[in-house]
Amino acid sequence: MGTGSGYSLLETLAALVLFSLLLAAALPHLLPAGVGARAAAEELVADLHLARQLAVSRAAEYAVEFTPAGGPYTGYAVRPAGGPAEPGYPKQLPAGVEAAGPGQVTFRPDGSAQEDADIALVAGPEQVTVRVVGSTGHARVLP
Repeated sequence: MGTGSGYSLLETLAALVLFSLLLAAALPHLLPAGVGARAAAEELVADLHLARQLAVSRAAEYAVEFTPAGGPYTGYAVRPAGGPAEPGYPKQLPAGVEAAGPGQVTFRPDGSAQEDADIALVAGPEQVTVRVVGSTGHARVLP
């Protein structure tokens, strides 16, 4: 055996495991704030578009209803007016994300929404707003 001055395989693996654990613990703190709120807002916009598309294709009113009633909201469902939730709903917002705004957004068979709506999604100090334009039913995340 030589008297090398390098590290053994076992020492290198131990250092890698320790580094991995430290990185896993620090990673959530290294990510920019609001990632959860923005991702939740993008998913909500997709579900609002789905509700609008269902209203047009099925010639019936569809709503995105937020829960629990009275807020702050932690989940929502897409459903026809007075009917059961569509498959895959209700959905829960990611942990730490809450929403505020109207209790529901209803889309008409012509694709318009009953009214303009702003839904604020909050995760810690970060707030992201989803806007629904009543006349067109178009939903988007505001910059």
